[in-house]
Amino acid sequence: MTFTAIDFETAHADFPCEIGLSHVENGRMTESKSWLIKPVCFPYMNPWNVRVQGITSKNVAKAHTFEQLWPELKPWLDNSVLVAHNAAFDMKVLRSVLNYYDLAMPWIEYFCSVSLSRKVWKELPSHSLKREI
Repeated sequence: MTFTAIDFETAHADFPCEIGLSHVENGRMTESKSWLIKPVCFPYMNPWNVRVQGITSKNVAKAHTFEQLWPELKPWLDNSVLVAHNAAFDMKVLRSVLNYYDLAMPWIEYFCSVSLSRKVWKELPSHSLKREI
């Protein structure tokens, strides 16, 4: 199976401050990249979000906006199957930021790895991505 994994970090609400993408072909990751994003709400960063993901306004001060990054991001997403751990969140952020900049949503299909994990491994106490050491 070929797909692109997507993960957003947000500054506040649906305003992304980072996106990570990994392309997988036949079970092997072939490319992975992440970009810091100057969020729409800059310089405001929700303190709770900063505590969770560690990205501050200083980190994104010189980053490109999502609109500026879009020409580089779009080929990763267009005509793709996307996978996200909690896809409802990541797809909402994607739709919101595309709508904000009046950019067309690319043709994609997607599925949620949390939902899949819950269906396949019902016995697990957690379906979080946190690693227990």
